[in-house]
Amino acid sequence: MSGIGARGLLNPRAFAANAIGASATRVESLRGPNFFNLDVGLSRTFRIREAHRLQLRFEFFNSTNHVNFNNPGSNINNSNFGTILSAHRIREYYNLIEVHVLK
Repeated sequence: MSGIGARGLLNPRAFAANAIGASATRVESLRGPNFFNLDVGLSRTFRIREAHRLQLRFEFFNSTNHVNFNNPGSNINNSNFGTILSAHRIREYYNLIEVHVLK
């Protein structure tokens, strides 16, 4: 078995499928693990001439590179019910250089 649910985050045997004829087959009250994200941006603007500016910008998304898991599968009829199989994006980093011409 794979995924976090297989290690005890959720016990799929604690849930039962709806009776025949009932329409809902999803458990919408399931919540995933806590979410933590820290985005950081640094920028500096340099004056080149009176009407020209140069901006350097550095942006970090999920700068701590903390893993944030998605919610567990919520379809009772699926074999992945209660199992977390994916996570949100990893750290991303951008460098930007912009030249502004003022009138």
